[in-house]
Amino acid sequence: MSTEFADFAQQRWRYDVFLSFRGEDTRRNFTSHLYYSLKENGVNVFMDDTKLPRGEDVSSQLTEAIRSSRMSVIVFSGSYASSRWCLQELVEILECMNSIGQIVLPVFYDIDPSNLLRNLKVLNLSHSPFLTKTPDFSNLPSLEELILEDCSELKSVDQSIGYLKRLVAVNLRDCRKLRCLPGSICRVKSLQTLDISGCSSIDRLPDDLGDLYSLSVLFADETAITQLPPSM
Repeated sequence: MSTEFADFAQQRWRYDVFLSFRGEDTRRNFTSHLYYSLKENGVNVFMDDTKLPRGEDVSSQLTEAIRSSRMSVIVFSGSYASSRWCLQELVEILECMNSIGQIVLPVFYDIDPSNLLRNLKVLNLSHSPFLTKTPDFSNLPSLEELILEDCSELKSVDQSIGYLKRLVAVNLRDCRKLRCLPGSICRVKSLQTLDISGCSSIDRLPDDLGDLYSLSVLFADETAITQLPPSM
């Protein structure tokens, strides 16, 4: 457990429950009713539009609220997975679950759980400071765009990226601790754009990258790469 998370774990919980939800889907119906029902039963709940002072840094405030909650309730709805903000919350919640034992309760609102990720086309986890490795992508068959820009602690991309047959764009800009790309990315024949600019720890490209016949845009400035692979 990191020192930063240990400090939170040793403190008294500030909230009983943190609610993670997509506002446009459930704020005025399910999540609002859930919030007031919990409050009426003496549960101390954090819901972003009721606790955040106007004008403050929402990102840091949400991070602190998540870490200070005994439990997180994630209300998965139709467009939850398409929201970068929701996905960043989800990354932080899962980190707290693994690091300080936070209880996580998923709720599926008007959606079949099996379809939640299978229909996802864009995964944007940019600026996620606690993301050290990507998830397994094998359950995301419809993914077309993967955005991981400025994930400062990201060190590895899962080999399952090779299963993404519809992927057309990958953005890894400024992931400075990422040392290499998985060789399996060379199986993604649909890939058109690859951005690894600012990935200063990457010193070589996969040998078979030239086999990506659809790849038309490659950004690799501010990396440690000195030559292209023979396939290119």
